[in-house]
Amino acid sequence: MNPNMDGPGYAEAMARVPEEDVRGYAAAYENLGVEGCRQYMEEKETAWKKVPLNIGIIGSSGTGKSSFINSMRRLTADDPGGAPVGVVECTTDIVAYAHPA
Repeated sequence: MNPNMDGPGYAEAMARVPEEDVRGYAAAYENLGVEGCRQYMEEKETAWKKVPLNIGIIGSSGTGKSSFINSMRRLTADDPGGAPVGVVECTTDIVAYAHPA
Protein backbone atom coordinates (compact mmCIF):
# COMPACT_ATOMS: atom_id res chain seq x y z
CA MET A 1 0.00 0.00 0.00
CA ASN A 2 1.34 3.38 -1.00
CA PRO A 3 -1.12 5.90 0.39
CA ASN A 4 -0.96 9.53 -0.66
CA MET A 5 -2.29 12.29 1.55
CA ASP A 6 -5.58 12.50 -0.34
CA GLY A 7 -6.04 8.82 -1.11
CA PRO A 8 -7.73 6.00 0.72
CA GLY A 9 -5.68 4.29 3.36
CA TYR A 10 -3.72 7.38 4.42
CA ALA A 11 -5.37 7.66 7.84
CA GLU A 12 -4.91 3.95 8.47
CA ALA A 13 -1.24 4.13 7.47
CA MET A 14 -0.62 7.18 9.67
CA ALA A 15 -2.34 5.50 12.62
CA ARG A 16 0.38 2.81 12.53
CA VAL A 17 3.22 5.37 12.80
CA PRO A 18 4.32 5.64 16.45
CA GLU A 19 3.72 9.08 17.97
CA GLU A 20 7.42 9.25 18.89
CA ASP A 21 8.33 8.99 15.18
CA VAL A 22 5.76 11.60 14.18
CA ARG A 23 7.30 14.04 16.67
CA GLY A 24 10.82 13.05 15.60
CA TYR A 25 10.15 13.63 11.92
CA ALA A 26 8.37 16.92 12.67
CA ALA A 27 11.33 18.19 14.72
CA ALA A 28 13.81 16.99 12.10
CA TYR A 29 11.88 18.76 9.33
CA GLU A 30 11.59 21.93 11.37
CA ASN A 31 15.35 21.99 12.03
CA LEU A 32 16.82 20.81 8.72
CA GLY A 33 13.94 20.31 6.28
CA VAL A 34 13.93 17.26 4.05
CA GLU A 35 17.61 16.57 4.84
CA GLY A 36 16.72 16.41 8.54
CA CYS A 37 14.00 13.85 7.79
CA ARG A 38 16.47 11.78 5.76
CA GLN A 39 18.97 11.84 8.64
CA TYR A 40 16.26 10.92 11.15
CA MET A 41 15.17 8.02 8.96
CA GLU A 42 18.76 6.74 8.69
CA GLU A 43 19.15 6.90 12.48
CA LYS A 44 15.90 4.97 12.98
CA GLU A 45 16.93 2.44 10.34
CA THR A 46 20.11 1.48 12.21
CA ALA A 47 18.86 1.96 15.80
CA TRP A 48 18.24 -1.80 16.18
CA LYS A 49 21.98 -2.39 16.03
CA LYS A 50 22.39 -0.59 19.36
CA VAL A 51 19.78 -2.64 21.24
CA PRO A 52 21.46 -5.08 23.64
CA LEU A 53 20.56 -8.72 23.13
CA ASN A 54 21.22 -11.29 25.83
CA ILE A 55 20.95 -14.98 24.96
CA GLY A 56 21.19 -17.79 27.48
CA ILE A 57 22.80 -21.07 26.40
CA ILE A 58 21.86 -24.11 28.48
CA GLY A 59 22.45 -27.83 28.15
CA SER A 60 24.07 -30.87 29.62
CA SER A 61 27.77 -30.99 30.36
CA GLY A 62 29.91 -31.70 27.31
CA THR A 63 27.33 -30.80 24.66
CA GLY A 64 29.34 -27.94 23.11
CA LYS A 65 27.82 -24.85 24.70
CA SER A 66 31.19 -23.12 25.15
CA SER A 67 32.29 -24.18 21.66
CA PHE A 68 29.07 -22.70 20.27
CA ILE A 69 29.70 -19.43 22.14
CA ASN A 70 33.26 -19.28 20.81
CA SER A 71 32.05 -20.06 17.30
CA MET A 72 29.49 -17.24 17.39
CA ARG A 73 32.19 -14.87 18.61
CA ARG A 74 34.72 -16.07 16.00
CA LEU A 75 37.12 -17.09 18.78
CA THR A 76 38.74 -20.25 20.05
CA ALA A 77 39.15 -21.37 23.65
CA ASP A 78 42.82 -20.29 23.41
CA ASP A 79 41.97 -16.71 22.36
CA PRO A 80 41.90 -14.00 25.03
CA GLY A 81 38.31 -13.81 26.27
CA GLY A 82 37.35 -17.13 24.72
CA ALA A 83 35.06 -19.47 26.67
CA PRO A 84 37.05 -22.35 28.18
CA VAL A 85 36.45 -25.72 26.52
CA GLY A 86 37.31 -29.17 27.85
CA VAL A 87 36.14 -32.73 28.43
CA VAL A 88 35.19 -31.94 32.03
CA GLU A 89 32.83 -29.21 33.22
CA CYS A 90 34.66 -25.91 32.64
CA THR A 91 32.01 -23.30 33.38
CA THR A 92 30.19 -23.49 36.69
CA ASP A 93 29.10 -19.84 36.99
CA ILE A 94 27.05 -17.61 34.70
CA VAL A 95 29.41 -15.67 32.45
CA ALA A 96 28.53 -12.88 30.02
CA TYR A 97 30.46 -12.92 26.73
CA ALA A 98 30.31 -9.85 24.51
CA HIS A 99 30.07 -10.25 20.77
CA PRO A 100 33.07 -8.57 19.12
CA ALA A 101 30.97 -6.76 16.49
